[in-house]
Amino acid sequence: MLETIANVLFAFAMAFPSPVYGPSHPETEDDRRERVGMIVEVDAEVANAGVSQFAATDAAALLLAIQLHESALDYYVHAGLESPIGHQDHGKARCLGQIHTWPGNPHLPTKADHAALAGLDREATTRCATVMLKYLWGHAQRCIRKGRPAARRWAEPLADYEVALIVAAYGSGYCSPIKASSKVRARTFRRIRRQMGK
Repeated sequence: MLETIANVLFAFAMAFPSPVYGPSHPETEDDRRERVGMIVEVDAEVANAGVSQFAATDAAALLLAIQLHESALDYYVHAGLESPIGHQDHGKARCLGQIHTWPGNPHLPTKADHAALAGLDREATTRCATVMLKYLWGHAQRCIRKGRPAARRWAEPLADYEVALIVAAYGSGYCSPIKASSKVRARTFRRIRRQMGK
């Protein structure tokens, strides 16, 4: 299961437009393939680690969809460096999920832990994906399926409008109206999810 999820994520990530850095590239194409392979392996592992009650396929698709749209898997963002093609929310965001830190939010890292989310190594990538999924899961619990019985609340796969609501909350920090960008991310989620089958 993990290998199947990772393979689908890898194929999708490699087909997604990569950042355009200009004349100087921070990595070779082989290095990029290796780095993206590690990212999607981590996403598959975190999706299966019990961080949320999402189906593993939904969790993995959510992680990659957010990473692709938040950072385009930018080498510099992944490394925790200043990217020549973006500003990481004016230096406030870290890692491929563009995670912030807000005091008192139980789903986000403390200020002390925030910097540890960035890094090209597997451990930092895992920390980032884990925080991302916790944050997505926290918003799902607050923003969707609130009226359903607890035993069946998360039994069904996520619907596109639910993903759009979760993604909108991921961007704003609270349950908020769906924006056009949330719909785009939900469509990316659906395309990834469709390739995984049922």
